Amino acid sequence: TIYFPTTDSFDVIITEGAINGASILHAFDNPNFGIIASGGTSGNKNVLERLHKLKAECKKFRIIIAYDNDSNGAGQKSAADLLELLYSEGFTACIVDITKTPDQDLNDVLNANNGISKLSAMVNSALASAQVEFDKATAKLNKITLEKEKQLFGINAMDYLDNDFDIFVENNKQFANRKTGFSNLDEELKNFQPGIYVLGGLPALGKTTFALQLLAQIATQGEHCIFVSYEMSAGFLYSKLLARETCKIETNNFSKSIINPNDNLRLHPLTSTKIANGTIYEHEKYYRQAKLNLRDNLKNFRIWEMTNHKIEDLIERLEAFGEKFKRPPVVVIDYIQIWAMNGDNPRTSIDVALRKIIDCRRQMNTTFIIISSLNRANYNTEISFEAFKETGGIEFSADVIWGLQVEIGKGEQRNHASINKAKKENPRLVQLQCLKNRFGANFDIGFKYYPVVDLYLPNLEYGSYTDTHINSDTNNNEDETP
Repeated sequence: TIYFPTTDSFDVIITEGAINGASILHAFDNPNFGIIASGGTSGNKNVLERLHKLKAECKKFRIIIAYDNDSNGAGQKSAADLLELLYSEGFTACIVDITKTPDQDLNDVLNANNGISKLSAMVNSALASAQVEFDKATAKLNKITLEKEKQLFGINAMDYLDNDFDIFVENNKQFANRKTGFSNLDEELKNFQPGIYVLGGLPALGKTTFALQLLAQIATQGEHCIFVSYEMSAGFLYSKLLARETCKIETNNFSKSIINPNDNLRLHPLTSTKIANGTIYEHEKYYRQAKLNLRDNLKNFRIWEMTNHKIEDLIERLEAFGEKFKRPPVVVIDYIQIWAMNGDNPRTSIDVALRKIIDCRRQMNTTFIIISSLNRANYNTEISFEAFKETGGIEFSADVIWGLQVEIGKGEQRNHASINKAKKENPRLVQLQCLKNRFGANFDIGFKYYPVVDLYLPNLEYGSYTDTHINSDTNNNEDETP
């Protein structure tokens, strides 16, 4: 401490060095402001103790941090660190640059010609400019205080309905017309709003392909979409998208090869395996057009290959994404069981990760589609909540739970043999059962799945549908992965 006035209300100027503080004192006969020399960042603790003592003496004061404006930025960084510390302790403070000249400290001004008048004029100008900064600081402190009170006591109905509820409605308006691109699913959902959707099913049933196609269809509407893959590479995933898009072009929007039994594509379709291996052959013309189509339609589509299993790394990337693009993305995570590798107890690890996903969803208004496998005990049974029991508290954490399973023939029992038989059908008839839906009613819809070209189509005659098949080059191309 260098100087405090005898009045009960004043501003305090904090300088780094004692000489700078003494220079200010020398330029004024009887200053109406206090002066503290901190000694730099290392003196922040002592400064804070002195300010708390001063506050306890019933003094009213505001704080001006006037550190040196070094060309290397060290002084201003120290000032910023001190400002955040003062904010956290509830002090009204701001930063000013008295000399407004890099590398010129206050003592340099005092020792120049007519130094006393120059320095006093600079300090008076800084004090005047600080009033505007104090208004900003007060507003920031009020906001911090209000947020702390909200977290501690919550918001009463009057304040929420007057302010927060309107914000909630405005945020949701942007999703009012968002669709998944599957007509039968959109009919049930009405609008695909933000939330946590869990998609479960047997291994190699087609969960990844379904989620990938759904995400690509959303991306064509201009939404930012991210496919987070913990196992499959971006190249293999794009091969799936290209196989579907090539088939779409060759078959006139998926009608020609399904309806016409003589179409050559039924025998030799371009699969994702062929695309990944570069064996395009007679499909080259359509394949090149497919690449152009995806390039134009998926400008907001991204695949993140994640090698770190920690959920914190994913959340950090999503927060940075939201900050840059100012719009929450739709995120597919493939798959939830990968988080079980983070600890000794798989259920606990998944529950911890889900809680962090819930926090992220609330803060960013993000839509998550999380792929999940089922527990082995329920592989051969009708899909239900029981199938998710070994996967943490999904039934409580998720807003929506979808179960994907093959459709068994009429009169057949669901068992290992009937499931394998149904998986070999082409198209494979698949059911999407909504087991939980916080946004509406549960439902049960059907899809025709052509694994050979990574294609899902709505089955609008679910339950009684028969179709001419797109054949594959192999006997069983379930969720074909190069």
